[in-house]
Amino acid sequence: MSFALLSTLLASSAFAAPLLPELYITEIEIIDAVPATWRIAVPVANVGNAPASPVCVDLWSPPGIAPEVGDVSDHRQCVVNLDPGEKAVLYFKLPPASGWWDAIVDTEDWIAESDETNNVESNWLQ
Repeated sequence: MSFALLSTLLASSAFAAPLLPELYITEIEIIDAVPATWRIAVPVANVGNAPASPVCVDLWSPPGIAPEVGDVSDHRQCVVNLDPGEKAVLYFKLPPASGWWDAIVDTEDWIAESDETNNVESNWLQ
């Protein structure tokens, strides 16, 4: 096989990386705090090369055990679709609780991603 033919085959779509979304949460942040309620922002981004739909984020407040993929919380927000390069900020209104807050995007593992190990974010909020 010639080098030119091999180069053409390797560049063809048959050998290209699959088109997959890549979801991740950049942070968990209190954006508004009043005595009885925190407004918490959880930005989620698709840095992959394919759209993701639907995109749901589950948020856990302290105290509690660290959630695992597959766990569903009482605090869930979803967006219909995130295109490649797109970001959405999901807002939660919850009672104040100092401690570790955990968020998981695609907790039920519905969306095939290029990296399934980076869907969890934990931040200390007080």
